[in-house]
Amino acid sequence: MPSSTPHIVSTPVDLDRHIEAMKIQLANISWLDRVYGLAEPTPQLIGDNETIIYPRVYDGTREFSTVTTDDELQAKSFFYIPSSINYNRITNRFDCIIRLIVTVNVNVLNAALNSEYSIHSLVKDIKNLNMDGVGGLTPSSEENYRRMNFVAYYYSKVEDVFSDFTFWQQDTKYRTHPLNMFRMDFDMEFNGDC
Repeated sequence: MPSSTPHIVSTPVDLDRHIEAMKIQLANISWLDRVYGLAEPTPQLIGDNETIIYPRVYDGTREFSTVTTDDELQAKSFFYIPSSINYNRITNRFDCIIRLIVTVNVNVLNAALNSEYSIHSLVKDIKNLNMDGVGGLTPSSEENYRRMNFVAYYYSKVEDVFSDFTFWQQDTKYRTHPLNMFRMDFDMEFNGDC
């Protein structure tokens, strides 16, 4: 089985520091094979004048990889920020919506678990992590403050989970079994410079 150990940026700063800390937490979930960081929307021209948008992540090899489903992995995840990061002068903190997107290969996951899973139990596993925190650093350090408020989750419908991307419109495998997926939206407040 592939390792769930995420690639960790050696000297993360600010938002990256918090993403790296959350990746480390997610790597503790046994069914999650790959834990990626923050994805960038990447346009790709197809045909004469149609553009589709893929999520791409840094894969630790000085390369960016497209994050789509995988026939051999149980599940993988990545983060995405769909809008701007705001600075609050009163609290002296930043806030944004951050999305955690998880794709699941039903057949591989069920075989590994020797039972049927439910999307709700997978979401619960992640919610139980309590991704509030201090980036794995000293709890008393205000510099490492992070608060995550769970907002909502979306599952099964690819157009909901991947609403910020368009690649799934061209590939019908994203609408069929054995793939499943979900997205968890959080309101994130953190300290640091962006």
